[in-house]
Amino acid sequence: MIWLNGRTIKRKLPDIYISPFKWNSKKLNELFIDKLGGRIKNEGEPNLDLIQKQIAENANNEKIPSIIILTTLGALFVPLWSVYINEVMEINKGNIKLLTVTFLFFFTFILIISISARTVVEIRDNLSTDYMKWNRLNYLITQYRIKTTSGNRI
Repeated sequence: MIWLNGRTIKRKLPDIYISPFKWNSKKLNELFIDKLGGRIKNEGEPNLDLIQKQIAENANNEKIPSIIILTTLGALFVPLWSVYINEVMEINKGNIKLLTVTFLFFFTFILIISISARTVVEIRDNLSTDYMKWNRLNYLITQYRIKTTSGNRI
């Protein structure tokens, strides 16, 4: 995706293009802020506050709460885990070392699965929903407002 973005920037904005995987992000950000400013320059502060509040609400509506996903995974995983642990403990009754190693292995395994599940949720939020788009728009409006109130270039 980065390579495709680089090709688009090379074609449309050659002065910002550096390489297929790199471009001048600061200039690109300033360009976005200037274009956004052209569209919202006639809006008053109360309207911009209302717009930003609505954008933040839209972003929150797009994001799936992690607690729901983790609860669902737990509800599906706990019964299977319980049966499996009972079997492991039956097999390793007298060998505490083997039981400890098995416990550490499965603890690490569950930790890796938990981190992977969270990563999958973040990837989903970034790629298949408008969550990142709403957050980016809100960020650009904030940068525009800071730029216009302070009179400084960002």
